[in-house]
Amino acid sequence: MLSDAERQELRARIRDAAGAPQPAVVLSEVRHLLRGSAKLTQDAMFCASTLDRLADALVAQTRARRLRTFIVRSVTVEPV
Repeated sequence: MLSDAERQELRARIRDAAGAPQPAVVLSEVRHLLRGSAKLTQDAMFCASTLDRLADALVAQTRARRLRTFIVRSVTVEPV
């Protein structure tokens, strides 16, 4: 698990890379943050909004595809 300081550092690097925009760096840092996050819900929402803002750059620079997805919150799925 990442410490709170490490989480904040990663979030800052994601914000900086998103401002550049550097989608490949953002994707790498997002993966790292979500793998080690102790506050997954907060970090997932942060990453989702960042990736949403970079959607066009992600498609153009990384050959990613746009997918429309929905997540329904449930106590059954909550631990996941």
